[in-house]
Amino acid sequence: MTHFLLSPVTAFFSRRLYREALRSGIGRGFGFLTYLTLLFCIFVFLLCQIRIVPLTNSFVDWLIQTTPEMTMTSAGLTTQAEQPYLAKHPAFGPLYLIDTTKTAQELLATETPAVVLISKDAIILKQVRNGQTRVFNLDQAMAQVRQTNRPIQLTKQLMRQIANRILAFLVPLVLLFFAPFFFIWKLFAALFYSLFALLFNLFRKEKCSYRSLFVLSCFALAPVTVLQAINILLPNLTMNLNVLYAFVLTLAYLAFGLFVGDKVSSPSKQS
Repeated sequence: MTHFLLSPVTAFFSRRLYREALRSGIGRGFGFLTYLTLLFCIFVFLLCQIRIVPLTNSFVDWLIQTTPEMTMTSAGLTTQAEQPYLAKHPAFGPLYLIDTTKTAQELLATETPAVVLISKDAIILKQVRNGQTRVFNLDQAMAQVRQTNRPIQLTKQLMRQIANRILAFLVPLVLLFFAPFFFIWKLFAALFYSLFALLFNLFRKEKCSYRSLFVLSCFALAPVTVLQAINILLPNLTMNLNVLYAFVLTLAYLAFGLFVGDKVSSPSKQS
């Protein structure tokens, strides 16, 4: 069990690992890909905590500090801030424009670099790439205010509460998207490299079944995957991990597994 748990590391040098891979059922290959996916999820979680979450928190803090407090009334949004109010981020430039003295149609006619427009009756999202716009009407919110006769105050505290709820789902959503993507990516990579394993297999005296070659291909992906993770986590390292490098290195470990790793058959000689 310990040998399997350490397999992403021992895949760099262990003949025993590749020998066992050639003699294992196809379930070991899928199990290893699942294990790699689990490690990938842990890696992404740590990466989010180290890099993405601090950047996101910094942006959210700026957004809350910059955004003026607003009130939803039966007639629409209002704010005490001087209008039109244009928010410019130091890195991203103009982000949104607030002008609750105008309707959505009037605000759309205004020339502005902002991608989000907030009028008294709608929130408008401008899609920069194709030039289209999406309008989210606030009619339902205004109707609710008319029914309850209680204006909705969008205070800094409420903004913070909304932001905290969204941020709580940020990392789980990232993992929910990337985990199946990573597994499918590595599965297709293993299938791809198993074709080269079939080619290498022609030069062996004792032929291996395709099932064994597929399992071997799964383990041969580990060294490149580990190096890619290290390169992402430590970007200052000068490792040229391009597609060609990954391709050649994976083929090298396929050859290692087929022609070197399987040579030793005696248990006393296992490495």
